[in-house]
Amino acid sequence: MYKIGFIDEDAGQRNQFRQTFKDDFDVCLIDLKQAITEEEIIREVFDNHLDALIVDYRMDEFLGYNGDLIVRNLTEKNPHFPVIILTSYEEDALDFVDDANIINGKEIWDGESEAELNFFKKKLNRIITNYYEKITDAEEKLKELEAIKNDGGLQPNEEDEYIKVNNFLGKVFGGGEYLSGTFYSVDTNKKLDSLIEKTEQLLNKLSKNNESV
Repeated sequence: MYKIGFIDEDAGQRNQFRQTFKDDFDVCLIDLKQAITEEEIIREVFDNHLDALIVDYRMDEFLGYNGDLIVRNLTEKNPHFPVIILTSYEEDALDFVDDANIINGKEIWDGESEAELNFFKKKLNRIITNYYEKITDAEEKLKELEAIKNDGGLQPNEEDEYIKVNNFLGKVFGGGEYLSGTFYSVDTNKKLDSLIEKTEQLLNKLSKNNESV
């Protein structure tokens, strides 16, 4: 069972969300207090080891900012993390959220359409599953490329893929690159060596010119 977080300034809405989703997900209600910053909220998201986050949009009267700011800060840290906006103000949210696909209306849980609610639950499960499948695929690909690199070196297309996979996992887990602290191809190293040599020559030349003045 996936663990999902829900953010809404209204206690009634939080309780309704728990009752609606508790049989299908491990629900974590993030308790909001006035003056809590979006950075503190995101810290709670990661500290609680959530698999996805569902955020209300209109919260500015209570928090001083809306859900789009939480989404923006979260996706800056991990652009692949599953996040959904659940709101009664879908049109307002469209003006401030880059990805319109993450915006959903709260009417899905009003009890009028069980089929619509079940579809949303299935969609949320699929989004989270896809997220973890991508991570697993990337980890396996990285191991494969690491073996090739250690066995004789990567081809240019493999180097590009290696860097791409590293960057993806780095964003997912934080801290930049995932396994290799630094990766350069042989050709890149040669170019760097050449640049360093030319820089040293230029510095030596400048030093001699200064001495002769």
